[in-house]
Amino acid sequence: MDPDPIKEGEKAWRLFIGIPVYNGAACIREALDSLVSQSHQDWTMLISDNASEDETPDICKEYCKKDERIRYVRQERNIGPVANFKYLLDQADTPFFMWAASDDTWHPDFIASCMQLLEKEGTIGFAFSNLAVIDSQGRMIRDIPSFEKFSGKPSFRIICRYLLDPEINGKACLIYGIFRTEICRQSWVAVPDMGAWGSDNQFVLAAISQRGVSIERKILFYKRFVQEGNSNYPSQAMIHNPSRYIFPFLESPRYIWGTISAAIGTTYAWVTAIIMILRLPRSLFNYLLDLVSSIKKLRGKSQRSPRF
Repeated sequence: MDPDPIKEGEKAWRLFIGIPVYNGAACIREALDSLVSQSHQDWTMLISDNASEDETPDICKEYCKKDERIRYVRQERNIGPVANFKYLLDQADTPFFMWAASDDTWHPDFIASCMQLLEKEGTIGFAFSNLAVIDSQGRMIRDIPSFEKFSGKPSFRIICRYLLDPEINGKACLIYGIFRTEICRQSWVAVPDMGAWGSDNQFVLAAISQRGVSIERKILFYKRFVQEGNSNYPSQAMIHNPSRYIFPFLESPRYIWGTISAAIGTTYAWVTAIIMILRLPRSLFNYLLDLVSSIKKLRGKSQRSPRF
């Protein structure tokens, strides 16, 4: 099944919102409500359901009945998250495009503010706002440093700031900005493996390297974060030592090469290579610290276990 969600003769909407979802019944109502209530209403939406096994289809069809701008497609099988993101991008035939995660929420002025920035800065590739990280109950759980330091047309200073910013600081979330559609497609092509660790960071770098980003200083985006049991990232509101949580050392060969590849074709490829190589020792140091910590924990458990 590969339906064409936009038919000839229909209104030429300016913004295409693509929502990839799999078993999103717990949060998708809140996400859809916050998008439908946006002050900027010139958009059309496609929900691509990756063969959900919960109540997601019923919820999505309910919203389609209430709002003719919303369309729903159910994939015949689970094609994986990367292919689902790509499917939505391929459907876009509007000047502007954004992915919307089914568990995030947006301030009513998010779209309007980003569109205004893109109209004001005619050459900027995409726009985003500052954000807060929330838990499953919608409570803020983490402070995210301002993204304004990345704002502006491409320059060596901005590229360096982006590359040196620790991954824990959430810079990958810029992938949920509003893009000029052609820049979004070009950025996808620039990233060799969208399924690899940190590929969202690489995608954002590709977009910034090509046309830059404009950041709204207000917090208008709320990223929901549910920590997995095996996550090494802390969940407290303030990260006191962000450099402890950069890219994993064991992922470094692929991550470094993918990041360099994302900047190839721009004037920033060489500085990207230098900075990523310079960051490698810190990644190794973090890995060794974690290794020593794990050994100490194992020894502690061994000493506490009963002997017979």
